[in-house]
Amino acid sequence: MQVLPKTLDELYAGEHIESLFPGGFINFGYYDGIDISSIDWEARIRSQENLYNQIISQIDLRADDSVLEVGIGYGGGPAWVARNNPLSKIVGIDIFEKHIKAAQRNFQHELETYPYLSYQQAVAENIPFADNTFNKIYTIEAFQHFVDQKKFIGEAFRTLKPGGKLGISSFFLNKPQSLAQAAELLPKIALVPRETEHQKDDKHESLITVGQLVEELEAADFYDICVKNIGSHVWLGYDKWVAKTLVPWNHGWLKAYEQGLLDYYIITVIKK
Repeated sequence: MQVLPKTLDELYAGEHIESLFPGGFINFGYYDGIDISSIDWEARIRSQENLYNQIISQIDLRADDSVLEVGIGYGGGPAWVARNNPLSKIVGIDIFEKHIKAAQRNFQHELETYPYLSYQQAVAENIPFADNTFNKIYTIEAFQHFVDQKKFIGEAFRTLKPGGKLGISSFFLNKPQSLAQAAELLPKIALVPRETEHQKDDKHESLITVGQLVEELEAADFYDICVKNIGSHVWLGYDKWVAKTLVPWNHGWLKAYEQGLLDYYIITVIKK
């Protein structure tokens, strides 16, 4: 019987993390245009860069934007964005100090080359910046881990400038009842915020479906909500890569997708 990770530390640490997510990224990847029949290390990294391309194109990233990435993993995303986009500022934040230290160590060259790039330890529910700071905020495959997702939405609204855009790139269950089935295939800690299963009230009810997320974004006074399904370019390619690693539980993502339990989306909104 396979042993599934029970904490975020277990999920994003250990020998498997670099094999699953090379290049300082932590995302499933976007495989349109990549030959997944013979995917190699370089192609896997390119798939993760491609996913960043998808989100930054959806939020219409422009020169001189002030940008925040929330939940950076090991820092590869902000470094890649900085290398490819002349910005006013790009800050990457993450809850784990070890992720920030790894980002600062592994992307020291980028930090020295692009003075508008920085990393900072912080939580999504308490963004340490003033109101109306950023033109663009995005998060890639981190939203499902935020303990209070509604508070993050409020913080994103607060720190965005009027007319600024928020982008959320991640997977969502097709309905709340899918969680039990999905948790048989995947680590539950990968599917819902880390404290959810221990909470006895609805204080931090998880937004685990796109419908729930859209309702909360509307309630927060965001507008022009765009939901784009990209699962057909994510799950099979990622599964092909997982087949080359030694992490058998990761095959559950494709199975959950094929069983109609979850899918992958990019959601963008604008602050009034």
